[in-house]
Formats: sequence, C-alpha cells, structure tokens
Amino acid sequence: MPGWPSTSERRTLDAFPGQIGPEDLEEHFKLSPADMRFVLGHRGDGRLGVAVVVCTLRWLGFVPENLGELPEPALLSLCDQLQADPRDLGSYGARAQTRTGQFPAARGHAEFRAFDDGESAQLARWLTIRAMEHERPKALFTLACEQLRCRQVVRGSVDQLGRLIGAAREQAHQATFDALASQLAERDRRDRLDGLLRPRADGTTWIEWLRTPARDNQPIEIVRQLEKFTYVTDLGAGSVDLSMLPPARVRVLANEGRGRPAWERARLAASRRLAVLLAFCAHSLVSVATS
Repeated sequence: MPGWPSTSERRTLDAFPGQIGPEDLEEHFKLSPADMRFVLGHRGDGRLGVAVVVCTLRWLGFVPENLGELPEPALLSLCDQLQADPRDLGSYGARAQTRTGQFPAARGHAEFRAFDDGESAQLARWLTIRAMEHERPKALFTLACEQLRCRQVVRGSVDQLGRLIGAAREQAHQATFDALASQLAERDRRDRLDGLLRPRADGTTWIEWLRTPARDNQPIEIVRQLEKFTYVTDLGAGSVDLSMLPPARVRVLANEGRGRPAWERARLAASRRLAVLLAFCAHSLVSVATS
C-alpha cells in the first residue's frame, strides 16, 4: 500500500487509544503490592509517571510520548491508588531526561525486554512468514505489535517496524515468484499473461472482462461465459499448479488479481505481476466453470 503510514496514521499508531475498556483498566492499571513497592521507591510526582509507564507497557507494549493523553479512567485509577494529584503527570512528562533515565528500570519491572538487534532480527523472520499470508502493511503492523507484546518486547518505532514490514513483503513476493518460476519460464506464456492487461475492442481490458460476472442465466450470458472459459483454457489455466504455496498466499494473489485496476497491476514489478496474473487465471477457470 503506497504511502503507508500516512502522517495521520503515524500519529494514531504512536498515541494512546482514545479510550480504555473496563477489562483493560482492571487488568493493566491495578497496581500489585510489588508494583506499589517499586513505584513508591521513586520520589514525589515521579511516582505517578513511573506507574503510568509500567502500566502502559503492559497494556500497549510501548509508551506514547505524550503521557497526558492517557485515557482519564486509567489516570484517575492510578491517582486513587497512589493518592497522587493528576497534575503530577504533567510535571513528570515534561522532564524527558528523567523519563529516559527511569525507563530501563520501569521496563524491567514490567518484565519487558528492549527491542534490540536480536529481537529485530527475530521479528523480521516472523514477519516474512506472516507476509505470505497478509499483504496489507497495516495488518502486518498490527500482527507485529501483538507478537512483540505477547513476547514482552517493547514495540519498536513505527519507522523501524515499517522497514521490517517492507522487507518482509518483498521477500514474500520473491518467494512466491521463485515457487512459480518454472511455470513462468516460457516467454510466450509471460506475454500472454501480460496480455490480460491490454485493452479489448470495447475499451475494457481482458482481465476486467474475465472478472465481470454473468448478469443472469440467459443464453447470451451463457455464451459469454463459455467464451471466457475458452479464453482462460487457451491461456493454460488448467495446468497452473499453486499447491506449493500456502493457501493464504493463494488467496492474497487472487484478491490482488480481482481487486487492483489493470493500470495498477501493469506497474507492478514483473515478478509480482506475473505471479498475480497466473493465480488469477487459475482462479478464473474455476470461477467461470462454476458460475
């Protein structure tokens, strides 16, 4: 998805959610005796800030820059437990050096690990597998955040995760092409697949014609469906083998073939474009035969 994330999406991904549910409030913002001992070991108005950091890590897996955007129910709950003034959070949040210096201890108390090079490499390998199943960067970002939080690793920055997601998607595209390479070796077949993106006499492209469903079961529509069946059969759709790909990857390819406009598909790298068109042919043969 070009341009992901947008500026507004980036702000959302780096910020607190607008609200917190009662279950999250109870699970993540109720201080245990050990939490109280740790928090009370800090001075004055720093106690509330440290408590927010610990609880937010457990809730979100990272700590947003603006602590003042913590949902009010969570803030009031911590203030009630610590007998603190909500304004203390503003004082703590303004002292960046204090926050930075205290974060490692707060992270350790919350039992989270730093997102270091080793964790980044492990997430990259995990994302490459997931990218075979999910194409959208936003979906992969959500999955990566859930994975890190489950493993109790502090979430990296949006830029860090974005780079890993981009690399994982490219590796998934290359792995897909490599798996299908033997079926795309012939120049004639590649040219005929690319022909799906060229215009017909009526101004539509062949791929748009193929994906247009029959309007009814009248004879003229039946004839059109037979024409489509003959067309994709001549393209060799019946011999396409996708069995070496995970089923989820086949669905990704089929969805890309159905969903993208022809001009957008034509601009894809050849390795990705041809894999999508090959899968689309196989899917079209089944679709036309059963419609």
